Amino acid sequence: MSLSIYLSIYLCLMSLSLSLSLFLSLSLSQKVIFALLMRRTKLKLMWQVSALYSKPLCFLMERVKEIRLSINHTTLETTMLQRFIEDNQLEITVESSRSSTDGSSETSQSTSVDTPISSTAMTLMCTTGKRPKKGELSLEHKLNIAQNYIRWLTEESIMKKRQVNAYVNDLLASIENQDLTLRTIQNEINCLLSKVGPSVCFANKKPGEIPNRERMSFEKWWTIVCANDTNRDRLIRATKLENIFLVQQIKKLVMVRKYEEQVDPAEFYRKLLENRSFPTEIDQLTNKRVRLLCRTSVAEHEAYNLRRYLEKRVAYGDQLRGRIAREKYMMGRVEQSLAISTASRNKERFINEKLVQLFSDYRVPGVPEYIMLSKQNEDLKEIVKMWQKKVAVAKLIRNTNRQKWRRLTKQ
Repeated sequence: MSLSIYLSIYLCLMSLSLSLSLFLSLSLSQKVIFALLMRRTKLKLMWQVSALYSKPLCFLMERVKEIRLSINHTTLETTMLQRFIEDNQLEITVESSRSSTDGSSETSQSTSVDTPISSTAMTLMCTTGKRPKKGELSLEHKLNIAQNYIRWLTEESIMKKRQVNAYVNDLLASIENQDLTLRTIQNEINCLLSKVGPSVCFANKKPGEIPNRERMSFEKWWTIVCANDTNRDRLIRATKLENIFLVQQIKKLVMVRKYEEQVDPAEFYRKLLENRSFPTEIDQLTNKRVRLLCRTSVAEHEAYNLRRYLEKRVAYGDQLRGRIAREKYMMGRVEQSLAISTASRNKERFINEKLVQLFSDYRVPGVPEYIMLSKQNEDLKEIVKMWQKKVAVAKLIRNTNRQKWRRLTKQ
């Protein structure tokens, strides 16, 4: 099983390496040609199919790890089974009372031998590796357990072999598809190079090669090819349209010919004249329709003008409402300013009346009285300065005492 897995991984890696080496060996111009070829639907479809069939390398590695873990698990279980079979001291407790009679013990032993242990219990016992308690176990019981477990292991190994074979077949099919795609791409590249010939000077020139004047650059050749492609596509589209028109005319003539063969000539020409009179009737109907449209267009124009007039009047009303709101706001501001001015005027009138009253009672003092009053004023100023200094000193003392009190309270 492991050999088939390794073989499949080796084949997949070889196919990937071949594809990468082939793509890297191509020159710049060949890579461009490869990109042009990939534009074709057939090759693009083949490449997509190969990409779908091919699995990524990380997926392969994960699959290999899973298979290795399963193989290690099965080998561990087989070794544990061998130990279980070879160990003569391994015994399983029998769930029958020892105080029962010999007949009951024999019947219980026979029933226990006939009923095999399930594979899940056996796997748990083998993976954990714990020895059960001592009891009575016959060789037939051990052989039955081993046979059931070996049967389960063989079934699991067969199933895993089938899975691995299917996986290997998928990988081989994807490798074959990739090889076929690479061969077709290489053939297309060779055909294109044979058609182009030596008239193209690719970018991968040899270091000692002298450029030939008759050869053109790859960019110029590419522009010529694109121009030819566009012209060819334009001609193809024009010819397709002409072919469609000709096919329609041919179908029409065939129908007319069949109708002439089936119908009487007099009847045919009568219907032909009727068909020729149809355009005049169509013109009359179109003229009538145009007149009706003109009438409806006049009504629609009037309705449109009325709608525009209403919209203008509504907009003018909105402007008037905004103007009224602004003027109302300005009137409120003016009333507020008038109230402030009246209050200030009343205050000034009161001050003026008080000043008039003071000036009416004012008496000019004499010189000695003025000197005495000025001296008293200076003395009072000095007293005020002295008390200001005392107040400042008292504030400083209060702040210092407050700081000391806070320190004492914190302690």
